[in-house]
Amino acid sequence: MEMREERGFLLLELLVALAVLLVVLVPMLGLLAMAAEAQERARRHTAAVFLARETMETMRSQGYYRAVSAAVELSTEKGKFLTTVNVSAAVPGFTGLKKIVVTVAWQERDNWLEVGLLTYLAGGETMGRKGLR
Repeated sequence: MEMREERGFLLLELLVALAVLLVVLVPMLGLLAMAAEAQERARRHTAAVFLARETMETMRSQGYYRAVSAAVELSTEKGKFLTTVNVSAAVPGFTGLKKIVVTVAWQERDNWLEVGLLTYLAGGETMGRKGLR
């Protein structure tokens, strides 16, 4: 039986395997980076929604007479958010119903994104101090 010398064959196999591995892994690394960025965007969006809901509940709990417009900038671990509350008469000339709009905005890259909530708060002369009758 004759023995052939196979010098360098293992090295060639190794180089081919590395090339195939690089062809597969490089696009996957790009996908992982995109997934991490999408997850961070989702975290900021969720934080903004929770902040808007919390602000809206605070406005509603204050009651009709203490609901006023405001703007606040908050920094959290999820980023910086600008919260604005716009309180206006729901129907011009009718003082028994207020329209409350809470908007939370944050900056991603070069553009601003925002989440908004809208509710109405009844009170004033139509309800009296004890609520609906």
